[in-house]
Amino acid sequence: MAEFERHFNTPQWQTLSREFAIEKDVVTILQKVRRLYNTSTGTVSDSEIFERYTAMIEHFNSIILMVADRSHLILDSELETYYLMEIAVKQIPDLCEAFAIIRGLGGGMIAQGNGEEKEKELLQEKISIVHNQLQKFERTTAIIRKAAPETESFLINDQSTLNSIGVSFLQTCRSLTEATYSLSADHFFQHGSDVIMLLAETFHLTIERLETRLNQRLTKYLQLIIFTLVVSGITMMVIGYFSLSFYRLQRDTDRELERMSLTDPLTSIPNRRYLNMVFDSELQRARRNGKGIAFGLLDVDFFKRFNDTYGHHEGDLALQQVAGALKRSLQRAEDFYFRFGGEEFCILSRAASLTEAKNIGERIRATIEQCNIEHRENTVSPVVTVSLGIVFVPNVTTENLDGMIKQADERLYEAKNKGRNQCIAVTLNS
Repeated sequence: MAEFERHFNTPQWQTLSREFAIEKDVVTILQKVRRLYNTSTGTVSDSEIFERYTAMIEHFNSIILMVADRSHLILDSELETYYLMEIAVKQIPDLCEAFAIIRGLGGGMIAQGNGEEKEKELLQEKISIVHNQLQKFERTTAIIRKAAPETESFLINDQSTLNSIGVSFLQTCRSLTEATYSLSADHFFQHGSDVIMLLAETFHLTIERLETRLNQRLTKYLQLIIFTLVVSGITMMVIGYFSLSFYRLQRDTDRELERMSLTDPLTSIPNRRYLNMVFDSELQRARRNGKGIAFGLLDVDFFKRFNDTYGHHEGDLALQQVAGALKRSLQRAEDFYFRFGGEEFCILSRAASLTEAKNIGERIRATIEQCNIEHRENTVSPVVTVSLGIVFVPNVTTENLDGMIKQADERLYEAKNKGRNQCIAVTLNS
């Protein structure tokens, strides 16, 4: 933001603003940019952010057209000058923005694994628009070559390269709509960035040629070219910055959605899906470290009575406190805890012996009882208690999760049948 404002505070810029009577427009566009830069993630929707961004770009373009009109440059009779201006202030910025949009859309689709049909349709629509813009750019450069053959030397090579790289990128984009791509999101994003950088080089070459032509015939309008260069350069800078920001926002959103899918919304601890993800890797670590695995199920005693007595809201609060007690009891890197469903939780930990496994269960049981959550209908204690069933596998070889759940569940029911508020642990030979 500081870098952006610096351009508007130079004496040259202020002189040009007064000369072309656009001081108010400069103030307005600065307000729009500050509003966009100061937008906090989550306070407005992605679509509203993009609308603000689009409005800002459109205001930039309107300033360019106003300056061109007030300088009478658009009335210039020589076709080369007119079409060089068309390329510099309209076609190249539009192409940059269009490529940035499909770069962001395509990168988001790759990051998600595969886009939805609506996203594919939108990407296909944007690809068609960019393709038409490239054809228009080719027609314009053809006119310039006919009007001024000497201009061909600086346009022909860049146009050929641009067409080659641009068409290649569009073909890659089309493959996303057909699920035939093999690029990573980063490589795809870099491919799109290469096209935009080539457009930037062509833009600067066009500006240099335009400056030469105007110096020959319109010396007094030299400042106009500098003004156009600054405005268009800032426009391209903002396009690049926000297209990258949108891509990062999409990537961070995908990561947050993945995190939420692995977390129980009530207790904010991992859910059973996360257990399925880490189970095999934890078994392998235990095998490498020469340790065993302790797996346990715990159930809140007489929880239905608790809900009937205190209500479901209090029941949810009690489950959250139980989850908190689990966190406090299991703080080693090799300790895991999960909400299994309803009033059931489970634990997974590395242990060296059955005694250590049982001690883990007893520590959890005692910590939860010490929370002193009132439970008048609990026949074994006046506070909330839990029963635990734990199986200890000393030599991890081919043990599977379903088998351990079944064995731990049997121990849990044994603890309930023996009076609840206790932990029963057994050794399970793998």
